[in-house]
Amino acid sequence: MKYKVTLLLLLAFKLTYSQFSYSLKVLVPGAVNGSTAYFKIWDFYSNHKFKKLDSAVVVNSEFSINGVLNKPCERAVLSVKENGIEKIYLQLIVDSGINKIIITKVDSDYYENKLRNTTFNSISNLIDNKIDSLNRKFEGNKNLTSAYKQESKLEVIKQFPNSFYSLIALRILSNQVDREQASLIKTFQVLDESLRRSALGLETDSILLSETTAINQVKAGNKVPQFFVKTANGKIFANGSLTGKPYIIAFSATWCIPCQIYQKKLLSIYHRYKSKNLKVVYFNLDDDVVKWRKHIIEKKLDWINVSERTKFKDSKIAKQFYAISIPLYIIVDKTGTIIYNGDESQDTDYNYLEQTVNNYLKD
Repeated sequence: MKYKVTLLLLLAFKLTYSQFSYSLKVLVPGAVNGSTAYFKIWDFYSNHKFKKLDSAVVVNSEFSINGVLNKPCERAVLSVKENGIEKIYLQLIVDSGINKIIITKVDSDYYENKLRNTTFNSISNLIDNKIDSLNRKFEGNKNLTSAYKQESKLEVIKQFPNSFYSLIALRILSNQVDREQASLIKTFQVLDESLRRSALGLETDSILLSETTAINQVKAGNKVPQFFVKTANGKIFANGSLTGKPYIIAFSATWCIPCQIYQKKLLSIYHRYKSKNLKVVYFNLDDDVVKWRKHIIEKKLDWINVSERTKFKDSKIAKQFYAISIPLYIIVDKTGTIIYNGDESQDTDYNYLEQTVNNYLKD
């Protein structure tokens, strides 16, 4: 099985969000008077992440919370504590306007509590519930591909092209590992024009476009993008200096456990073929230079060690190569052409990596 550590790729946008008032009116039959209800609006998926907290006291099994959203709807968490003990925990979508919720039973199973024991008339929650149902169905089923799982969720989104939550759901899917960009783009085009032209819509469109461009430019058969980066000794290294020699670009990090697992295989390949001028450019996607230099010595990494001295999420070169999951290995031939991309080839355990090197360098 191939293990990876994934980065949620973020880009900076300056987009204006409108404000939408909402009112939450909740009935909890049997709740103890004086219990505290906590409400959290939570945008964890966009480039404008935020959390907004509020609370209310339960009186006669009821409570109300009013506020403002920066979108027509938003993901939220509702909980109720009695004597400091959490009795209700509910994830839901709050819409602008009035949200009437009736919680008729507290169930220990979050999904059951959400799907069976709450009442609210909301297309947003219907979409979210359908996607949650798919997640439960897919859980533990190793026979289903990532593409199939994504497409099943996108079919739900396509059923509601006018709902703002469809756009939110699509934005969440655009952050997931092993996402299929083409399917995401097609589904985005199905959404109503007003959604696509909203602040979140423009953000989503820009991200899908930029990621597609990055994916295409690092496919096998294309010329490798040029970059300049510092070595462990502080000298500037340019991958253009390796023209005429085959080399592997490896994106890694000292804190990445999967990277350390596959590092041993890469070292073995390098030592086997370095007599034939194979080079390895090994990126450390972290800003802890002391730990990195110590790691180089301890692991005897005698190849070209480079780093931007920034965290993974801030690496410009990682974004340039669409390295959102690490480790990522790319092979470049003597002419500067990419002949292998680990993500593109879906190379489980990187067996094809070694085969590609062997086939290219064999006598």
